[in-house]
Amino acid sequence: MLRTRGFDPAQLTIAMTLPSNEAVRTAVEAGAGVAVLSRLVVARALKAGDLVELPLGLPDRAFHALRHKERYRTRAADALTDLIKEQVA
Repeated sequence: MLRTRGFDPAQLTIAMTLPSNEAVRTAVEAGAGVAVLSRLVVARALKAGDLVELPLGLPDRAFHALRHKERYRTRAADALTDLIKEQVA
């Protein structure tokens, strides 16, 4: 993504590393910079006017459902998997 916009990731200086999306959002709210985060993470801050959305035209991301191969599959987990498959089909 950075390369397509003319940035060389190797030339970037990492100023801080944060443990979660919420920590990144909080840092941006405090004025520490900009970030690319999911709408779910920033919805309240956008609605409250604490953050503004910049139109970047980023590509869609792929998501994967994961489970432990040896754990019992509950009906609830199977139902969630089926629901997700229906939504993306």
